[in-house]
Amino acid sequence: MFANRTINSKVSFTVFLICSLFGTLLSIIVFHHEKSDFLHEQKALLSQLSTHFSLAFEKQLVDMEDIALAANRKVKQRLFRKGEPANISVELDEWHDGSTRQSEEESAAYIGTHALTDFHKRQFNVTAEIWRDLAPIMRQKFYAFYYISTENFIRISPPKWSLDVLAGHDFQADLFFKVARPDFNPEQRAVWTPIYYDVILRRWMTSFIIPIYDESNQFQGLTGSDYELYALIQDLKTMNQANKVHKIMLLDQQGRILYFPGLSEQHPGELPKVSPTLKAFGEKIQQNGWNEEDVSLIYEGRKYLVSASPVHQLNWTLVVLADEETVFQSMSASKWKLPLIFFLVTLVVALLLHLSIDVLLLRRIRRLYASMSDLMEKHWIAEPTRKNQDEVAELSSAFDTMVGEINILMQGLNERLIEKDSAEAAAQKLSNAIACSGMGIVITDHHMNIEHVNPKWLELAKGNEESFIHQSLYTILSPEMQTLRHQIISALDIDGYWQGEVRMALHVDQDIETWLSLSISEVRDHQKHLTNYIACALDITLHKKNESQVERLAFYDPLTQIPNRQYLMGKLQKLSSLVQQGYYSFAILALDIDDFSRLNDTLGHQLGDLLLSEIVSRCQSLLKDSDIIARVGGDEFAIIIGDVKDVDAANLIIENVMKIIEEPIYLGGHDLRVSVSIGASLVQRETESGMVFQQAELALLCAKQKGVGQVVFFHPLLNQEARESLALEQQLRQAIQNQEFKLHFQPQLELSTQKIRGVEALLRWEQPESGMISPAKFIPIAEQSGLIREIGHWVIQEAVAAIARFQQEGFYDLKVAVNVSAQQLIDKDFITFLERSITMARIRPALLELEITESMLVQDIDTAIELLNQLKLIGVSLAIDDFGTGYSSLSYLSRFPVNKLKIDRSFILEIENEENDRAIVCAIIAMAQKLSIRTIAEGIESEFQQQFLEHNQCDCIQGYFLSHPLPEEQLLSFITQHQKTITRQSA
Repeated sequence: MFANRTINSKVSFTVFLICSLFGTLLSIIVFHHEKSDFLHEQKALLSQLSTHFSLAFEKQLVDMEDIALAANRKVKQRLFRKGEPANISVELDEWHDGSTRQSEEESAAYIGTHALTDFHKRQFNVTAEIWRDLAPIMRQKFYAFYYISTENFIRISPPKWSLDVLAGHDFQADLFFKVARPDFNPEQRAVWTPIYYDVILRRWMTSFIIPIYDESNQFQGLTGSDYELYALIQDLKTMNQANKVHKIMLLDQQGRILYFPGLSEQHPGELPKVSPTLKAFGEKIQQNGWNEEDVSLIYEGRKYLVSASPVHQLNWTLVVLADEETVFQSMSASKWKLPLIFFLVTLVVALLLHLSIDVLLLRRIRRLYASMSDLMEKHWIAEPTRKNQDEVAELSSAFDTMVGEINILMQGLNERLIEKDSAEAAAQKLSNAIACSGMGIVITDHHMNIEHVNPKWLELAKGNEESFIHQSLYTILSPEMQTLRHQIISALDIDGYWQGEVRMALHVDQDIETWLSLSISEVRDHQKHLTNYIACALDITLHKKNESQVERLAFYDPLTQIPNRQYLMGKLQKLSSLVQQGYYSFAILALDIDDFSRLNDTLGHQLGDLLLSEIVSRCQSLLKDSDIIARVGGDEFAIIIGDVKDVDAANLIIENVMKIIEEPIYLGGHDLRVSVSIGASLVQRETESGMVFQQAELALLCAKQKGVGQVVFFHPLLNQEARESLALEQQLRQAIQNQEFKLHFQPQLELSTQKIRGVEALLRWEQPESGMISPAKFIPIAEQSGLIREIGHWVIQEAVAAIARFQQEGFYDLKVAVNVSAQQLIDKDFITFLERSITMARIRPALLELEITESMLVQDIDTAIELLNQLKLIGVSLAIDDFGTGYSSLSYLSRFPVNKLKIDRSFILEIENEENDRAIVCAIIAMAQKLSIRTIAEGIESEFQQQFLEHNQCDCIQGYFLSHPLPEEQLLSFITQHQKTITRQSA
């Protein structure tokens, strides 16, 4: 009876469980279907919103474009109207920076004074009238409205931009001209620019640019209307605040996020600061295009529904987002109601099914079960209580159950057989894996005697299996490695594992040692008893060889095959320790090849490398075996000289080094002469090991500041000088930014006519705190730091601007001489820069005279001749400065295409007392006359010097006797007064 009740309860529970699961599953399916439909509706709504917002934005842009086009037409009609009077009703201001500007309440205009013509004066007048009418209208829609001509004239509202723009600004290099020029915009379309940062207005902008063409279809300039990004963002913020559910995001054509609510507050000069997640999201949309299936956003732990629409004029994208959790809040109320209803319905259905099964089926089964129990207990056949087909079918089912139990027993037996086969297969796989392994594997007994080796081991050891079986594993180690046995035994006893690198014992027929990475592990049975050891070996012979090569690469220079800086530092530390102990003495030299970068750039890096190797070879020929030469930089070397106790001994070696390096070097068809600057330090007991080479380098720095081919020994005062030099370099950089430089001009007198024919431009630096600083002090610092190139470019630009101003004052033939540094000459863009500067200033090239020192030319004659010919093609005048102080120049002078020789002041200084100096000056003048080259003597400080030079037919002179260098205003007054004096004397 108890069994019957159990069957009844199990059936009831089973029916109830099946119905409940089915009902719950059905409710979940219905709920998810409803959620999917709701999600589809929300995405459709997002798509409509994004389209609506983008169309509204595009309509706003179209309205702005119409206003800008109408303004452009008015500007074009007035600018190119025939018969327009050129009377100037606006007041023009000439600024000291070489520009002409004009400012009103609504607008301002700018042009370089050198480019000002009557046509541009008319443009000042006409555009001022136009902007009085247009500026108030245009500023209602745009932040700025302007006109820029191809000749760098600009009229702009608001006036700040035109008043703050730097003189010489090239408008054609700006973004506006790039999108308007015919080569970029042949269809002459009005276009929007990408967003950009205006450094003067300090705002992010996008501009509507409209090209302007005259009646002959020639491109004359453009009008631009700037739309401030900050104003756009404020409009979007207002739009976004009106919609509480959705968020608006704006992307430019590069995928940068211009606006997204919740980011840090933006100012006019800033773009939003976005997280990497938002940045990657924006770039994905712009790069791959909009695809609803591919684009999603999870930001700050929340998932957003996304839809996007393009803003066609700007090639931007407007994105609308909705928080998925907020969208689905309306469905949260029904989330649990539907499963609860289904569960209650399922419960009722389960109860009904239970009653039906109990009445129709279970009662009959219980009666049949009772009859079969009686039969089995009494061992006789009883008639069933009912003869329905259902009860017989259930009886057959009982026999089927019995057969099923027997079947389960058989399956258990089969599973054990399968497990046995699997174990045998696994053992076979393990054996095959060991045999085919790429590592050498050895299995030993618990005494470390070898029992099994795999083929890879035999390959590594170059032996056969019989030679290893029953041998100790330690026999594979080379004799010097036998000391590892105690270490291996100790590690195995403590950790059960050892790993290390070993060298194998060589067999009779082997001549190359083999290195192995060897690991040994113990093997224990299920009772934790030690049974075996397994050793695994990997051939690392090639790795060890490479390791040795890498070590050489780490400590030796690959070009010259001498030690490098790292090796030198380690060696110096060891030698310094010996010096401090009183066992050793040595000197350290730091060598730098003078002007190597110019030679390297001129001749090519391949010849530069050959030059370095040749210098190393020459130095090695002078050194002892115990001395060391190392390469510590591109063209910097260090030499350790042993057994040197005083400066005299070191000087003797230094003289030999400099002498052998200065001998001519013939490479690639070039006759080269190089020199080196040397910093030296004697290592004393009190010298710290870390300061040894630093002292030599500091001495080298001082040597290079003194000029080429100099030697300086370290002394403590150099530290103070180095700090002062560094401070001066920092002040020099600040001076470039603050434009603290100016030019003074020293007149040059033509002796035959007694007229001022030219001036030399001399750089002056007046610091606000320290006053005037001597060029002799800051020019070497500028050359050493590389600032001389930037300063030299500024000098040339100021010089050509001065020539243009001289012409406006009536001095049409006044020539200006400018000194050019070696760093400027080796600059590959120097020729282009020079041509552009002359063209923009609109002067005759011959009025600019470049002074190049003789020492720069004689270092590489062929390259110097090629450079001078290129400068000559531009049309500038060329002069050799400091003539007579170099060497071997006379044999090449006839090949130099120069106009003038400048006799160095060192020969002029003592011509009154020194016969040799007078002879040298006369010889230079005579030689120049034969070559049709003019001469000028500098440093004239007495009447005797002037008369001597005039008597010997020197062409020109300059010096304090004539005039000190003068500011531009004083120079013009001096020349005017000098001309009046000459006129009175001739009359």
